[in-house]
Amino acid sequence: MTNPTKARQKKPSPKKKPSPQTHVIKIVSSRKFTSLLQSDLITANSNKYSQAWDVSEMSRATFLVINHGRRNSAEVGLEISPGKGYWLNDGAPVITIPPQGHAVLVANYFLHYARVHYRSLIPNRPTRLSIWYQGQK
Repeated sequence: MTNPTKARQKKPSPKKKPSPQTHVIKIVSSRKFTSLLQSDLITANSNKYSQAWDVSEMSRATFLVINHGRRNSAEVGLEISPGKGYWLNDGAPVITIPPQGHAVLVANYFLHYARVHYRSLIPNRPTRLSIWYQGQK
């Protein structure tokens, strides 16, 4: 007869270590992304301008200009400003975008604001543009 006070004690089973396949890895990024679109911009004989974008907190700012027109090219360039009152060319050449074409603009220099200037290549033949601004912090 067994002694009831001496109940059999089970040894605790060793805890299983999770296999490498069950580990969840979370990648946390502190980067900030901004994406803004200005569409249905119509060119003219003289320069017109996109809205001014604050690029001061971005480590990288890129502009994509799309020419939706089918008959006329557009000339575009990037301007920068320390405070919206004084604008200057960022040093890059003016780019001609053919019909149904696009161009990517990246500032050569840093100032607080940036905007795109645009006009028709052929006078009295407007075309329609969209401008994407995307920034990464």
